[in-house]
Amino acid sequence: MEHSEFWLATLLIFFQYFFIDWISPNEDSNWKRILTEDSARIGWWFNPLIKVDDFLLRLPLFQFLAWNMVT
Repeated sequence: MEHSEFWLATLLIFFQYFFIDWISPNEDSNWKRILTEDSARIGWWFNPLIKVDDFLLRLPLFQFLAWNMVT
């Protein structure tokens, strides 16, 4: 069985929504914002975080810290 890990450094987007934009995850779906509404606004720093994830998640110890895993 093979698997892939996702969302390690990219979790910083949720800190940005909560601490900077003051958007409560209980009041609004952050996933919907990421995938539709805010993709152009956050892309300038979200896309580099994806590249950081790609690098870090190749290292064995960081794979256990990933938030999502797909088999």
